[in-house]
Amino acid sequence: MSSDSKHSSGRGALGGLPVDPVMLWRALSEDASLYVWVVSEGGTVDYVNERGAQFYLGCPAEQIISRNLRELFPETFTRPRMRLLQRVLESSAPVRFPTHWSGQWLQATVWPMQMPGRGVLVVVRHVFAGCPETDAPLLSLWECNGQPLATLSPAERLVLAGIGEGWPTAEIARRMHRSIKTVEWHRGALGRRLGCSNRVELARIALLSGLSWKQAVAMCNGAIMK
Repeated sequence: MSSDSKHSSGRGALGGLPVDPVMLWRALSEDASLYVWVVSEGGTVDYVNERGAQFYLGCPAEQIISRNLRELFPETFTRPRMRLLQRVLESSAPVRFPTHWSGQWLQATVWPMQMPGRGVLVVVRHVFAGCPETDAPLLSLWECNGQPLATLSPAERLVLAGIGEGWPTAEIARRMHRSIKTVEWHRGALGRRLGCSNRVELARIALLSGLSWKQAVAMCNGAIMK
């Protein structure tokens, strides 16, 4: 059985949908604009479409299916997403969140599934102006993150987000209305707290956590910007 037909039998259908689950599954998995994953409660990849496999890992789907996310991605990527997975399963409600991969901004929507056995359906799309939003609430990965990221101060979040955007220190300072020296102090504090020795490592954490400048500003309610 091919990877793109593995879940087309309807066994993994979303409950309560007033449509043919086989038709729905084909529409999702064959849509060239979507990356589709099915992940078990423990993090095992039960399905990924070929587009998702190539985009994220550059290999055929058959080399990913049945492997755990922890084997495939770095811990900074998998840990917050596994916490989000658990949150979705506990609440039985979908969520969506911004994410970043290969230099591109994406939006992921995570839906609870019964396969049988618990798991989630993850549908990822590129973010374009005018794209319709889902009814699922927008959730920052920071809300599900058990790492020190969730305890950063508003100013540290802004500095980390600015580094993730690729801005030099002077630009971050200008946007924060702070001195370059203050921003450099926050950057040093971030490095010590997150175990990073340079800007590249900090930028990687910002990108994998889905933290944008706009999001960081919203999270601090503009307090640092005054």
